[in-house]
Amino acid sequence: MVGSAAALARTLGEMRYLYADSESFPLDYDFLATLRGFIECGAACLSAVATIDTRRAAVADERTRNKRNHGALDRYLEDARGGLEAAHKSNPAKEAVVLVGGRAIAAVTQTVSAEKSSIDDRLAQLEREAASKIDSQGETIRIALERFLLKERLEVEETFFELALEDEGYAISAVCQMPEGLSVTYELDAQRKKEWQRPRKMTEFVTDLEVQLGMKKKFLGKKLIPEVVKVGDWALVAATLGNGRASFTLRKKPESDRDTTVISVTRDSEGRVSGEVRRGVEKGADDQSRIPLAAEDRDKLIRLWKNVEARCLGALAHRESAHDFRLDGGDLLDDGQVVDFVQRYVRMYQPFVEQIALRSPSSKELSLKIEHDDGHREEIYLRRDELADVVAGLGDAEMKCFAPLDFFPEIEVEFD
Repeated sequence: MVGSAAALARTLGEMRYLYADSESFPLDYDFLATLRGFIECGAACLSAVATIDTRRAAVADERTRNKRNHGALDRYLEDARGGLEAAHKSNPAKEAVVLVGGRAIAAVTQTVSAEKSSIDDRLAQLEREAASKIDSQGETIRIALERFLLKERLEVEETFFELALEDEGYAISAVCQMPEGLSVTYELDAQRKKEWQRPRKMTEFVTDLEVQLGMKKKFLGKKLIPEVVKVGDWALVAATLGNGRASFTLRKKPESDRDTTVISVTRDSEGRVSGEVRRGVEKGADDQSRIPLAAEDRDKLIRLWKNVEARCLGALAHRESAHDFRLDGGDLLDDGQVVDFVQRYVRMYQPFVEQIALRSPSSKELSLKIEHDDGHREEIYLRRDELADVVAGLGDAEMKCFAPLDFFPEIEVEFD
């Protein structure tokens, strides 16, 4: 089941976006605001990466210099010892010379050791300063990414939800899969909605929900029959939804960890549904009872899945924080990943920017229109020089990352 940007838009109220020539624009959100937010984010990230690279290069140079100086000092000490020992052998006053020479060698050794310690201290100080600066720049990248991904709209290809009942209500997180291999985890402020401030009964999602939870002996008999239980009054205490799988944790009484039942549902690419019911989960794996999901319960649980997911999509509008930024599954906060992210999104946005520019009445602006529900239209625009100002402090290499968006045409870029 997929949580799309369009589904989220329906929870926020719809507006239609048009090109400046009144032709339909393909995205259902304010692309110009997102574009500016992306460029602000990208500029901050690339500037931080450049600073990190500079600090690491300085440390690498100092380590090379340190190693070279250590080698030179070791050779000097060896030569000094060799020269003094040769002088001892050739001088007739050996006792006096050896005494003086020993003192000289000790003094040279002490001086060389002190100098080596001094250059090691300089290197250690530089490493500490670089590590602190790198950490602060990493935090700059994290803040820039979080600000962009919280504030601006992006297409969402798939959403995975996880919710859990806590003391003050439900905590809900959402992992959103976005274009170009980007994924981000959002913590949602679900408790802004009253429905998530208290334990929710299953009947809020599916009325008259009955599920086979096991087998039991027939009354006054030995034959086993399905144990069908009405769980409408049970509380939903946890759930995970996404990637063709859903899991629901139910309890008769939300405040007790007794009578915990977990219902797992899987739907494959061809629509086949399967799953299992586990009872006595609180007792440990050895004491749990497990049965396959009854065929007659599958449609009910798919309906439950859809309804819980729909409620979670409503909460997705209230994103409180963002973290665990990933690109193709790897940590986006790695330096190489950050540059790759910016370059990928520049390429993704380039065709939209080109079309907007072609249809905008002024070459100095990117223009779109908003058509409201009542048919009223208003123009929105983004000045190119505003975007150029955002990246003005970057180095040439970082500036060229944004060149395909063509808001500073004076820059010439050679492509391989």
